[in-house]
Amino acid sequence: MADPGFDLRGGVDFVKGGGDPLVKISTSSSNIVHNPTLGHCCTFGCMIEDRVCGTNLYMPVKINHINSVCRSCYAQLRQIGRIRKYLTIDASKQLVTSLVISRLDYCNALLYGVPQILINKLQIVQNTAARIISRTSRYDHITPVPKELHWLPVQYRIQFKILTHTYKALNGKSPEYMEEMLCVYKPRRNLRSLNKALTLVVPMSKTVTFGDRRFEYAAPKLWNDLPSGVRDSSSLCSFKRALKTHYFKQAYEKYFYRE
Repeated sequence: MADPGFDLRGGVDFVKGGGDPLVKISTSSSNIVHNPTLGHCCTFGCMIEDRVCGTNLYMPVKINHINSVCRSCYAQLRQIGRIRKYLTIDASKQLVTSLVISRLDYCNALLYGVPQILINKLQIVQNTAARIISRTSRYDHITPVPKELHWLPVQYRIQFKILTHTYKALNGKSPEYMEEMLCVYKPRRNLRSLNKALTLVVPMSKTVTFGDRRFEYAAPKLWNDLPSGVRDSSSLCSFKRALKTHYFKQAYEKYFYRE
């Protein structure tokens, strides 16, 4: 039986806790170990084992996790590169998406707010995958290639994951502990802006390194920055579609202006 300190009802990418817990997290609930002083923790089914505090992995774990992802992705890309000349573009794209991009997206919400130098490592992996699919030379500019493949950059993929969980929580499609992390803004008097899209309360944060990366802070901040048309989406599918279009235009804005 799982420890009462864990809530195993959802496969989410976030941890909520206090103190200085030593946590071991894996896909099996029988392998979960945590410090008894931990106030509350939610497992998210990933195989990262080390210190976890709030939604933050300590720096050595972040680096080890990212390096591990890069190694596994490059191993797959080398294998795909050997047979690329025998594949069509659609087949190679499907192969890269299932074997490489899925690894980049796995538990990537934990990497929100990490130093850009770490995100760049994952972005280079994605760029390499795009070069293999399009058979683009290493000396050619890479940015137009992911645009043609309709791929969001890694940084936007992380925000996309967080906002997807946010939309689910606001619409009753997430576990209760996720919903409790969000607070809807309700003005004390009637305002003309009351009929606009849903707005969330952004809590106070004491530290940039850890506090700003908590789901309670990151989710409302990212949500409130979205256009009202995206936040007002009637279904999860329409929200994802509108959100990707919004981020896609932001990521490749200068290329849209050229065309």
